[in-house]
Amino acid sequence: MSDLRRAHCLTCGKSRYEVGEISWQGNCRDCGQLRLAENIIGIATQTGPGYRRWKSGMLKWAATLEPDRLEATG
Repeated sequence: MSDLRRAHCLTCGKSRYEVGEISWQGNCRDCGQLRLAENIIGIATQTGPGYRRWKSGMLKWAATLEPDRLEATG
């Protein structure tokens, strides 16, 4: 689904007139597909920016848990 308010891809910077629709995340179709592949491979191999983004998000989520919940789930 496209976001008609976006005029440029946040990744490559090209305009929607060059690359077509821009997603709600701000990526054109090509950049979105590259980001998806990067995330799948990075998380599976625990390397690269996709894995670092996932790890950072998990750490931020864990910081919001109460200490007694951490002990119960660990």
